[in-house]
Amino acid sequence: MGVLLLAALLSVSAASCGATGSVTSTDSGTSSETMLSATAEGSETGTQTETSGEIGAQTAAAAQTTTQADTAVLSSYNYLQSAPCGDAVDDSYFSDAVLIGDSRIEGMFLYGTLSSAVFFCGKGATVANVKTKVNASVNGADMTIMDALAQTDFSKVYISLGLNELGWANMDAYQTDYGELIDQIRQLRPDALIYIQDIIPVNPEVCAQRGQATYINNERIAQYNSLLYELAREKQVILLKVSEVFADENGALPADDTADGIHLNASCYQQWCDYLRTHTVHPEDYSPPAGQAPDTADGGSDPSTQDS
Repeated sequence: MGVLLLAALLSVSAASCGATGSVTSTDSGTSSETMLSATAEGSETGTQTETSGEIGAQTAAAAQTTTQADTAVLSSYNYLQSAPCGDAVDDSYFSDAVLIGDSRIEGMFLYGTLSSAVFFCGKGATVANVKTKVNASVNGADMTIMDALAQTDFSKVYISLGLNELGWANMDAYQTDYGELIDQIRQLRPDALIYIQDIIPVNPEVCAQRGQATYINNERIAQYNSLLYELAREKQVILLKVSEVFADENGALPADDTADGIHLNASCYQQWCDYLRTHTVHPEDYSPPAGQAPDTADGGSDPSTQDS
């Protein structure tokens, strides 16, 4: 039973991290060896039947343990960690997905490879102006991101906002407005799967050379990302730590990956898309929390002084 139980737990663990190894053959081999041993050593039919019955009970117990472990994995999802890495999904996964963001997501729209997804993004987009700034288009009509979401069918939303908010005097307003955005999306689509992407670092040397605003720095980005991680746990949304993909040993965006210190080169946008393909949670494995009353009140935000 110990081997079967361990195999069942390993199977759950492998599934959760996208491992390709299988323990099925190990389970079958162990059961067969036990049954053959029981047949050879049992001198009476009753002894053989009893041994087989014990094996059946052990197998059923292991299966029940697997089911309980599966449930435990889903109910104890760690929202502070990035979505687990697994096999890449095909583009059909993004056919009902909307990507919201600033000019970095606009770069993904231009140079990325998620051709089946819908993009609502633009220069200067923030968590505060998604209801007021025209940054989206539906059927040729320009509108705000929130208005575009209200007119679009979707089951998944990817949010990437925060670069333009780095200059806000009140850092907590970023977390507050971001939380309200999540609530508003859930009000539109209660069953939607929501991913929030943390802020990719910048290259300080290139930023200085290109005269970027001094508040756009990696220390500030780290503080904002900490707020995002707390928000992911509070709102129970799927966190994607994209920053880890584009950070060098010093936690900075490599100089070879950017022309202006902030935005990525074309090949990096493709790498970003590949990351999204391998870090997914399927809707049947995740249910958004129920009973959260969205707060749609405006206010509390500082004006952005940088349009990216």
